[in-house]
Amino acid sequence: LLSLSIASLQSMFLKEKFDAEGKLDKLKSRLVAGGHMQDKSLYEDLSSPTASLSSVFILCAVAAHEKRKVASLDVTGAYLNADMQTGIKVHMILSRQITDILLEIDKAYLEFVDERGELLVQLDKALYGCVESAKLWHDHLTKTLAQYEFKQNPYDPCLYQMTTLSGDKCDLVVHVDDLLITAREQGTIDGVIAHLKSKYKDTNEVSGEKHNYLGMVLDFTTPGECKVSMPGYEKFLLEDSDNVKKYPTPAREDLFDIDDESPALEEQEAKRFHTGVAKLLYLCMRARPECLVAVAFLCTRVTKSTAQDANKLDRVLGYIRKHEGGCVVLRPGTKGILAELYTDSSYGVHPDAKSHSGSAVNIGDGAMVHWESGKQQGVTKSSTEAEFVCLSDCLNMLIHVREKLEHMGYPQGTSIVHQDNMSTMALAKAGRPMHKRSRHISIRHVWVTEQTKRGAIKIIHCPTEMMIANMLTKPLQGSQFHREKAMMTNEISPITDAEGSVVMVEEEEDIV
Repeated sequence: LLSLSIASLQSMFLKEKFDAEGKLDKLKSRLVAGGHMQDKSLYEDLSSPTASLSSVFILCAVAAHEKRKVASLDVTGAYLNADMQTGIKVHMILSRQITDILLEIDKAYLEFVDERGELLVQLDKALYGCVESAKLWHDHLTKTLAQYEFKQNPYDPCLYQMTTLSGDKCDLVVHVDDLLITAREQGTIDGVIAHLKSKYKDTNEVSGEKHNYLGMVLDFTTPGECKVSMPGYEKFLLEDSDNVKKYPTPAREDLFDIDDESPALEEQEAKRFHTGVAKLLYLCMRARPECLVAVAFLCTRVTKSTAQDANKLDRVLGYIRKHEGGCVVLRPGTKGILAELYTDSSYGVHPDAKSHSGSAVNIGDGAMVHWESGKQQGVTKSSTEAEFVCLSDCLNMLIHVREKLEHMGYPQGTSIVHQDNMSTMALAKAGRPMHKRSRHISIRHVWVTEQTKRGAIKIIHCPTEMMIANMLTKPLQGSQFHREKAMMTNEISPITDAEGSVVMVEEEEDIV
């Protein structure tokens, strides 16, 4: 091989592909190169961005609020539209089976087949599996969109926007080869699709109120809101859980307790546990945030799982089995496209005395576009410090969402941060330790004060019963769990009194 060439083996994958509702979509095959054999030092840059979930949810919230038209589009064999990088030759060995298939298509390659029945080829197009292919495709798509006057959002290069001559704004988000396109006028969307189809001959597009996108069902049927669910994935997740008992909540109150006497899982069971936790995490970050605190804890146990942890995993699966079809409803409501942050923490709840943080970024009245739940990295010495660490760490995401929205044309002004700890609020306002018991708090957290002083944020007190981040920090039970779940996911429209204030309604408590 030449000095700039890369040898690469190949594999052929064949699988059934199901849509977000669990229906068989197609039988999909793909020839994939063995990119692990390539020399990455030959390339200056191999990084390729992927759209963040917050960008997808932001776009859905904006589309729902403005009652935009929505379309989804995917490009079949997307990578193959991009040419391989000039100056670097990539060679691949086709197996005997793949070579036979190629010869059935074109006998002209017969003279190049070696004694093993294999074929050495040089790649002209960005084949799946090659280390440079993702970037080559993203650059190609970005160039195609730029030809239609689309510009990238500097805070997420997978978020694009253009404005038509008539003033209609069109926003789209790209996740590899899947596009979600929104605009007020259907004609604007049709023009974008026509442009993409002129460049990429094999595409699948859907226009309307319901879309399968990234394994999620995005339902815009109800004006002013977008319902996000994953019924197909839930069905897949529960395939091997027929014997799991149904439960009213994802975790018991003793979620964070660890029984040192519980036997470690055998190798196969430990792998099943690890896989199950990873699948649940995928679901929780998209459509079932009420399960996230339990799954976040189980993530800390994947390298040391025990029978007790397996029971906790089954508890989450049992909850999903009892409450299949859960969703998150993005409903910005009267506040419009304004970002707000809710932060909360549970002090010292982990066995190693570390605290647990929870946060949610909302747009408007009720469109949760980002949520987190996780163990804090260090040990804090007070509940105030735990709350302050959470506030500082989670404020980054609010700033990020603000920046994306402002670049999309939605001025943010001062963003509200909801916090239920008065001492934390006082510390953030002062920007310095106010008591000898808080002098140890790291100076890095005081940047929160700077954000307040420059008017980016305003921290206000939020009663615990209205704190949607509360259930991301602890395993709630009974009516409190269901009340806070409804408040966080917006599955039930809020009930207001004559003055417009939200009225909290007690739900009947489940019996375990």
